[in-house]
Amino acid sequence: MVLRFDSFSYCAKFLNSLELLLYRNKKTVNLSHTDTARLLSTAETIEIRKQKLEQFFREAYAKAFGMPDTYSDSDEMKKCSSEAVLRTTLTRAEFANALGMDEEDLLIQRLFSCVARSNPEKICFQDFLNTVIKFAKGSVKEKLEIFFAMCDRSSSGQVDREEFCSFMRSIVTSADFNVMSEHRDLRRVMGLGISFSRGSAAGISLCMGVILLTVCRNVITKIRETPIGQYIPFDSAITFHKIVGITAGIFSAIHSAGHCINFYHISTQDIECLQCLFQEAFFSANLYFSSDVKPSVSYWLYGTVTGVTGILLVAVMAILYVFSVPSVLNNAYHAFRVTHTLNIAVYALTIIHGLPKLVSPPSFGFYILAPVIILFMDRLMGMRHDYKNLEILSAKTLSSNVTYIKLKRPKNFNFRSGQWVRLRCPAFNHKMNEWHAFSLASTPRDRVLKIFVKALGPWTWKLRNGIQQAQKFGLPYPTVFCFCLMIVSLQFMRQKH
Repeated sequence: MVLRFDSFSYCAKFLNSLELLLYRNKKTVNLSHTDTARLLSTAETIEIRKQKLEQFFREAYAKAFGMPDTYSDSDEMKKCSSEAVLRTTLTRAEFANALGMDEEDLLIQRLFSCVARSNPEKICFQDFLNTVIKFAKGSVKEKLEIFFAMCDRSSSGQVDREEFCSFMRSIVTSADFNVMSEHRDLRRVMGLGISFSRGSAAGISLCMGVILLTVCRNVITKIRETPIGQYIPFDSAITFHKIVGITAGIFSAIHSAGHCINFYHISTQDIECLQCLFQEAFFSANLYFSSDVKPSVSYWLYGTVTGVTGILLVAVMAILYVFSVPSVLNNAYHAFRVTHTLNIAVYALTIIHGLPKLVSPPSFGFYILAPVIILFMDRLMGMRHDYKNLEILSAKTLSSNVTYIKLKRPKNFNFRSGQWVRLRCPAFNHKMNEWHAFSLASTPRDRVLKIFVKALGPWTWKLRNGIQQAQKFGLPYPTVFCFCLMIVSLQFMRQKH
C-alpha cells in the first residue's frame, strides 16, 4: 500500500500514531528510506491488482473447464506467471466484486466461508479451483454438500428452518428477483407494460368473479340467517357491489394503458422476434409475420382478436359505468337496468379476449366458475318462490312526496323488523323485470304490512300518481308485486269509500 501525504509533518504524525498502535498490540515496525520511483515500482497498483485477479480467474476457469489459452503472447497478462497466480489470494470484497454483488450480502458471506478452506480471511487459488470444479463437474451430492455447508452456519450438521429461510431470502434479494414469470421474454421487450397489464388482468378477473356473488340475493338471505351473518355485513352487499365495480374499472384502465405500452414496444420489434414471442398464439394463422412489413400498432388493435375484443370491452364498460352514475340511476333507472344487461357481453368478450394466448393461457374461467355456479343456484332458488294475491287496505299520499301503503298480511308470512322488500308495478314498468327496494315499517306482530315510498325517480313518481288517480276517480289501484323472502303478488283492490 502506498500512502501519499501533503507534507512531512503529516507523515511524521501518521508514523507516530502507527507505532503507538502497534506498540499497544505488542507489535514492532521497521522503517527504511527509499526513493519514490523505487517505491512505486515495487508497489501493487490498482491496475496491476486487476490484472492479477483477471489472470487468477482465467487460470481457474481454464483448468476447471479445460479451456485453451485465450490471450496472445504479446498480451500483458502473460507477464503474470503461474507461480504468481498460485500465490494470489482473494479478499471478501474482491470476491463479491467479481460476482457483482455486495460484500455484506449473506450469500457472499456464506459462499466465501465455504470456499476459503485454508484461510478464513482469504481465498487461495487452490480452494477456488476446487470449488469451481465441484460446481462444474462434481456430482449432485457434492453440489448439495456445498449448498448445505452454506446453510449450516454453525457447522452442527443440521439446518434450522429460520436459518434456511433467511438464506433463501438473501439469495432472492441478491438476485434482485421481482418477477414471478418472464412470459417468454415478453418482459424484456415490453418492460413494465407487461407487468401492469398482467397484474391488472388478475385484479379484473378477481373483481368480476366477486361481483357476481354480491347479486346472489337469495343465497345472501339464507346465509344471513346463519351465525356467519354476525361477522359479515351481508346487508351492505349493494355497497360492496359498487366498490368492487369501481375497483374493476380502475384495474381496467390500468390494463388498457399497459397494453397500449405493450403494443408500442411490440410494433418496434423485428418479425423474427415476433415469431419467437408469439409462437404459441392460438390464432397464429391470423398473424402475418411471414410478411416483410412489420405489424403496426393499428394492426394489434384492429387486426387481432385480442385487440378487437379489448376495444369492444372498453366501449361496453364505458356505457355500463356512465349509466351507473347516481344521477342517471335516480332519473333513468330503466336505462340503468337495460345497460346492465350488457354484463353478459362483458363476460363473453372477456373470455374471447384471452383465447388467442398472446401473452399467457387464459385463466379468466377459473375466477368466475364458482361464482357462476352459485349465481345459477341463486336463480333456481328464486324460481321456486310462490306468488300470492294480497288486498290493499289503504293508501295515502303524504307530504314531502311520501306515499303510504297498507297491505293485508298473508298467513304464514314471517319477517323481521327493518326488513326490506322489493316492489314492481306492471302497469307502468317496462318489459324489463324492474324491482325497487323499500323497508317495511311494520312490526313482526302486526297484521298488516306498512310501506312508505318516497317519490324520487320516475318509477316512484308514477306509483304516487297512480294511487292519486285511483283515489280521485275511484279506479282500481295498480297491481303491485312484492318480493321478500318469498315472492308475493299484491293485487290492489278497488278503493272502498
